[in-house]
Amino acid sequence: MCVLGSDLCLTAAQRAVVIVSEAEYMYRLRKDIIPLVLEPGYVPDGWLGILIGTKLFFDLSRPATFDAELERLIQELGSRGRLQSLASASTPNSPCLQCQ
Repeated sequence: MCVLGSDLCLTAAQRAVVIVSEAEYMYRLRKDIIPLVLEPGYVPDGWLGILIGTKLFFDLSRPATFDAELERLIQELGSRGRLQSLASASTPNSPCLQCQ
């Protein structure tokens, strides 16, 4: 199986190792984890169940509730991950100005 956006083709087992590593890295960096359910009826178990614990998840697997769940997800995300405008982010010593 090939991972989209990657030049590497990975087996399911190799992909699982990569996913576990990425999850552990996010946890170590104390990054927010926002679980999304994309497969109907999926219930995380094992390491993933432990990692997300009692976090609220967003079930995007059902067409009937997709719009409402997507709206909840957007509200949860808030301004996280948004880029600041170049004008407000740039300062005289900003790396952005040095790259221009």
